[in-house]
Amino acid sequence: MAVVMGAGGPSTAAAESDPSAPVTFGIKLLDAPLERQADPRANTYIVDHLPPGSTIQRRVQVTNETNRPQRFELYPGAASVDGGVFAFGQGRQVNELATWVRLDRPVLDLPPHGVEQVLATITIPRDASRGERYGVIWAEHTTPPTPEANVGFVNRVAFACISTSVPAANRPRISRSAGSPLNEIPRGGR
Repeated sequence: MAVVMGAGGPSTAAAESDPSAPVTFGIKLLDAPLERQADPRANTYIVDHLPPGSTIQRRVQVTNETNRPQRFELYPGAASVDGGVFAFGQGRQVNELATWVRLDRPVLDLPPHGVEQVLATITIPRDASRGERYGVIWAEHTTPPTPEANVGFVNRVAFACISTSVPAANRPRISRSAGSPLNEIPRGGR
């Protein structure tokens, strides 16, 4: 079973003078396995082949890029790959992989320009069947409606997760270029 997780970029930029403006924040991977140093994906995504019954832990960092204290919720969600395109599930939809992910801190209260780490633990059940599984870890900020602006905002950024039991030699290579969906790369790479 392989697990791949990758960092999403920062969310929509905020206008600091407008309290109803979307909040800017970021999330990134802090850990990469030494044995995967030659794989450029391992510095952006969690890339591990995991047999049933195994567990891995990876640290991610969430950054509040505003001048105000902010609250962020973190949670796993569903994703899929269709025709080589990585797609996020709707809202807080979960799938099998999402149920295998635990976060040590599902809520972060960050000060202005604050930075915190969250530990993600992925446990593959002993009875897990072979096959690919996809999911994400979301960091979400919600701005409630105000009397001046009767509209709230929800901003999310994600880590892309892929889990598979296909042997490494037959595993499709996945990459993401800026501004494009996650795409499958033919064997032999770029």
